[in-house]
Amino acid sequence: MENLFTRKVPLYFETEESQLILGDSFKILTKMEPESVDMIFADPPYFLSNDGITCQGGKMVSVNKGSWDKLSEGGTGVEKKHKFNRKWIKLCKKVLKPNGTIWISGTLHNIYSIGMALEQEGFKIINNITWQKTNPPPNLACRCFTHSTETILWAKKNEKKSRHFFDFVVKTDKMIYAIETNFYTGGGSKLNETARSYKMLSQEADTIDGFTFVWFTDGIGWKSARGNLRETFEVMDTIYSIDDMENGVMQKILI
Repeated sequence: MENLFTRKVPLYFETEESQLILGDSFKILTKMEPESVDMIFADPPYFLSNDGITCQGGKMVSVNKGSWDKLSEGGTGVEKKHKFNRKWIKLCKKVLKPNGTIWISGTLHNIYSIGMALEQEGFKIINNITWQKTNPPPNLACRCFTHSTETILWAKKNEKKSRHFFDFVVKTDKMIYAIETNFYTGGGSKLNETARSYKMLSQEADTIDGFTFVWFTDGIGWKSARGNLRETFEVMDTIYSIDDMENGVMQKILI
């Protein structure tokens, strides 16, 4: 098998086609060749070992996994989780090939900061898969349905800023306005992806002097994706509806 390491790493197990390394991933990743890996799958700590309990086999048991699953003191939980996720995602980014992907497994309410860190480190989330389990603890006998979900985020490395063709471009003496327009009569995954990609596009536009990204969108389809639209609206203040356009917003924003 091709050597993927710049420094010697003790192998736990090896065949002609595979290698198994046992160790601290933060240390192992620093010893790997840059841009040498096609795909990384991670099930990182979610820091859930806070002395909680569950039921297993009719007995009360601890859910603590170990010290590695506990947050250190100082700062809020969200801040510390986000800092941790940014750290390992940066290391993964260095060893991934330019077209590499990373898959992250976890429960949806714990994976939010990971998705945020991925976007900030130049990854584009291109899919997420969610499924329900019928036998999570303590319902291992499957005698009744117990709600439980798991999610996998699938993100693609995106080293270069994406090339994008806008619907309209308006140039004034002080500013260039790039304008996207769409109207949705029904829901679906397309709306979620549009809101997410326009959010990233807006954040990129904010780094360019003399350039403003404007988005006109409308339609009843957004009722089923209002959460994604709200997230974009929180970082982008140039989202408008048909009603805004009819009330003369173009004359107000074009300077």
